[in-house]
Amino acid sequence: MAIDITNLKSKLTAKIAALDGTQTLKDLLFLKKACDGTSVDISAIDTRIQVFENGLTSSSTDKDLLFVNKASIESSAVGGGLSIPVNGVIPMQNGDNLITLPTGEVLLKSGITNTEVDKYPDAIRVAGVTPPRNLSGLTSNSAFCMANDGTHIYVCDYIGSKIRKYTLGGAPVATYPLTHGTGPIGITWDGTHFWVVLHSAKGVFKYTSDFTYANVSFSVSAQASNYRGLAWGGGHLWLLGEDKRVYKYNSSGTYQNFNFSVTQISTPQGIAYDESNDRIALCNSGTNAIHSWNPLNGTYHGAVAYFSGATNLRGVTILNNNYYVLQISTPVLMYTNKELESVGQPLEKLAYDIFPIYVRIK
Repeated sequence: MAIDITNLKSKLTAKIAALDGTQTLKDLLFLKKACDGTSVDISAIDTRIQVFENGLTSSSTDKDLLFVNKASIESSAVGGGLSIPVNGVIPMQNGDNLITLPTGEVLLKSGITNTEVDKYPDAIRVAGVTPPRNLSGLTSNSAFCMANDGTHIYVCDYIGSKIRKYTLGGAPVATYPLTHGTGPIGITWDGTHFWVVLHSAKGVFKYTSDFTYANVSFSVSAQASNYRGLAWGGGHLWLLGEDKRVYKYNSSGTYQNFNFSVTQISTPQGIAYDESNDRIALCNSGTNAIHSWNPLNGTYHGAVAYFSGATNLRGVTILNNNYYVLQISTPVLMYTNKELESVGQPLEKLAYDIFPIYVRIK
């Protein structure tokens, strides 16, 4: 004879409704176990457990670590919705795929397994980006690095020794020849002026918005002899060298005696400064991922985006909360939203493994 557990379910539901943040992790785990097989909604328990997981530090006790691990392994999907298959797309417009913790942190449902976990454990996979926009006037050998001024994209034409201006849709607007050297291989905008790295001159040159020379330049040959990009952020210029190091300069061109290694990636090409997070972002041309570092101390923060449909990325710039990247096998422009806000770009998260069902977006 089947046992009627209606009263049990009622008691469990009441206990879950009474959760107020004072419960221990052990209490939550026991309460969760008591709900096994009852069909009681345990989403509130999982939310509380996630708060404990978020608070883990190097000084957390072994017991805390054990209980969090146990709770995660036995976790079920929080907040409803369907599990997403391997390599599936998580529609950001679907509220079932998001959950907001009491801390205000937003989690994205994963359910994805075995998707390049070792390569990009913290990355957002770009499963669908904007349709590639062809960039006329460029070849695969001439397109190097890019910048934006808030309304347009600017790309270095290395072979033509020009800067090419495009709309955000990829339509050509203007071309600006450079006369202070050849081989532009890095460009950035500081809000008022452009700065361009010229390979032949081994220096950085300052220009107005229409690329009139502003009579300011400085040599970077003492730090690096070959270059892969230039960024402005935090009141400083950041030069990416072919030696896989990033060098810091002030606006007067004085080297700040600070640099850090980016050897965590195989082929760094293109650099941008993410003002919203105070991070340096670089393209890894070999894997078509974007990785980030803390510019204050050079700490590596892993991959933050992966363009699964792209080949040979050679430039990145950040505009309106989007990563814009330059693909050079056939010169095209594409972009995706870099945060949780939906702009019609379906995103999926590379999961650590099967659990947790919900994962943090960094």
